[in-house]
Amino acid sequence: MRYMNKNTIKKIARSSSYFRLMLFMVLTVFISNTNAYGQCTISILPSDTTICEGDIITLTADSNSNVFNLWTQLQTQANLPSSMNSSSFAFDKVRRKIYFVDADQNICNSYDLATNSFSQINFNNWPSGIGSGSFVYNESTDKIQLFRGTDNVFEVTPTPGSSWSQVANGSWANDMNGAQPFYNNTSGKVGVMNGYGFFQYRNAVYEEDNSVWI
Repeated sequence: MRYMNKNTIKKIARSSSYFRLMLFMVLTVFISNTNAYGQCTISILPSDTTICEGDIITLTADSNSNVFNLWTQLQTQANLPSSMNSSSFAFDKVRRKIYFVDADQNICNSYDLATNSFSQINFNNWPSGIGSGSFVYNESTDKIQLFRGTDNVFEVTPTPGSSWSQVANGSWANDMNGAQPFYNNTSGKVGVMNGYGFFQYRNAVYEEDNSVWI
């Protein structure tokens, strides 16, 4: 392979059969993506059927206006519950529901993907003193788990009439503001990472294990 300076054209000398193979592979990619990304007009210059060693090939694909819409809007902002805590969400892939928990208002909104509708799930024994709280859905235990940083962890089964219960002990740290919750599907545990406090960002990860944060 021979390289020239950046203002010159780089040529690759290969056998014509190699060029035919590469051209076929490129065309296959474009054609296979036609249904997903819309109809394309493919232009090849030069238009010769035989490509010789040292020839320069220009391949362009111009999309026309007949492009498929890959996204479908299911809800508008006007239809969202006014009490919904949209700062986070928890997805239950078995029930096909998305949960929005607000421990400050003692409300759990649920969005049903099957029916494209919102509803509230009434829980008992709501925890207090943790603000809106961060939450995840733990698929290994079928629980919504609620916590604030490395504070106490509470959980509830996402069915009407269920009650919150404390499952782990912890305490609030002032450098955990804005920490992100997560679910570890390998360990089946919940965790929290990062945060901000005392004029600096925190780079740390904690995970609940045997009712304590480690």
